Amino acid sequence: MLLRTMIEETRRDMLNIAELKGQTSPFTVLTSQKLDHLLNLYQKKYGLTDEFYKMELLDLKVNGSLISNIIQGSLEFDSSLNKLINEYQLNRKDPFEWYSLEEFQTIFSYLEENYDPNIFTNIGRYVPINCIFPENIDSFEKGLFNLNTAYHLNHTSKKAGFYEVIFDGRNEFQVICHTPFYPYAFNYGILKGLAEKYRVEVQITVVSFIKGGEFRVIMDK
Repeated sequence: MLLRTMIEETRRDMLNIAELKGQTSPFTVLTSQKLDHLLNLYQKKYGLTDEFYKMELLDLKVNGSLISNIIQGSLEFDSSLNKLINEYQLNRKDPFEWYSLEEFQTIFSYLEENYDPNIFTNIGRYVPINCIFPENIDSFEKGLFNLNTAYHLNHTSKKAGFYEVIFDGRNEFQVICHTPFYPYAFNYGILKGLAEKYRVEVQITVVSFIKGGEFRVIMDK
């Protein structure tokens, strides 16, 4: 656990220095992403993931639409990933069936170890297009407020996690993602995908990179 402490201390120091020296937000975000990437790899290598994560992953099933997200998002990011798709026979899986999420975590681990977090953002962008959402959603705001419902429509276990969306009444939302099986970059992509689907301009700021992440979303008037 020493490495975790060192990483979090480094992150705090980095944020303080960035604020004092006026470092740009992209610089701060990129450095923090790299620290999270290192921590995630360390946790997986030494088995330091949550007991909740390890127990629930065995029983959790996910709708096959996740396959479409992985195929479209990863190939758009890097066409050479077609080899990985063929290796795991993703094209042969039925997007309307249900599969163990554990199958896809192997793919996610490979992508995490070999690519930057933007690949998960690209995969997440396809969630509003391919995954099951409640009917009668016709706006970005309704999509946000139904994120948790949609999440559970696509996962079999109620212990898969959840989303919290808080509206402050001024076109600003706080989105907290308690999704231990999906990284913050994936959820960032979902928010971008929702905005693209309903053709609205939004500003998305990452407030926390922990697990599924926390975001501040501001809709342009």
